[in-house]
Amino acid sequence: MPREESVDLLGNNLFYAIALYASFQLSEFFGTTARAHKLEEFCHSPIFGFRKPNQLWIIGQKENQKSERLSKLRLRLSYSELYNQDLFAQVFEAIFFIQNLVLLLAEKNGYSELQYLKIKGVLQASSYIIYGETK
Repeated sequence: MPREESVDLLGNNLFYAIALYASFQLSEFFGTTARAHKLEEFCHSPIFGFRKPNQLWIIGQKENQKSERLSKLRLRLSYSELYNQDLFAQVFEAIFFIQNLVLLLAEKNGYSELQYLKIKGVLQASSYIIYGETK
């Protein structure tokens, strides 16, 4: 995934938390901009700033009609349907799905290390804010 591209990840309820997790993984691994939104929240405002070179991912359950409606806008859209009705199974399946997806994208694009490790100044500021005084 080129760093210049951005991804908006959409999900409702539990899937919003999964979209948030996925956005963190994409930002850390690829150094790209990745934002999570609730599906309806995205359609209230962020959709108007969305540009076609960017990507839109929907993670959910029974969001087919909404996904189809957005796909009519000819956006770079991907919809991942998670079928399991058990809440805990959904979480674990989604986490493994996201981790495998990130690894597949990394392999496809020739990434061999986490990009956040290369951005030293940002890494130092982030570590300081999260963990306090660091050397």
